[in-house]
Amino acid sequence: MTLALICFSNEWLQMRINTGWIFFGSWLLLVLLLTRFMTRHLYLISGQFAFFNAVGCFALSIFVIGWQRLSIVPASLIREGLHQTTLPFSVINQVLSIWLVVGGGLIAVSNFRSRSTE
Repeated sequence: MTLALICFSNEWLQMRINTGWIFFGSWLLLVLLLTRFMTRHLYLISGQFAFFNAVGCFALSIFVIGWQRLSIVPASLIREGLHQTTLPFSVINQVLSIWLVVGGGLIAVSNFRSRSTE
């Protein structure tokens, strides 16, 4: 999302490509890489790394687009990437919030399981 937000802040790039595709493309690449590492029983991220990465990306997002726009721009990117301009921002923000909590929980459980098997 942070990569898509940085590209969104570049007006020239935003007018020429669908910056929502950047979010979905990087998300798909991340899912494929994580699946590959998990099927080979390699643990790519620790809980501390995931936490500091999330805090760093959040701080960079605030720096790039500002606090006020942070509640609208991510939802706008996803709506643009899905070509669903009729979806309300509140629905997309709720799905993003749930996704963030569930993803953080999965990372925490994965980290706990990897430490308990050692």
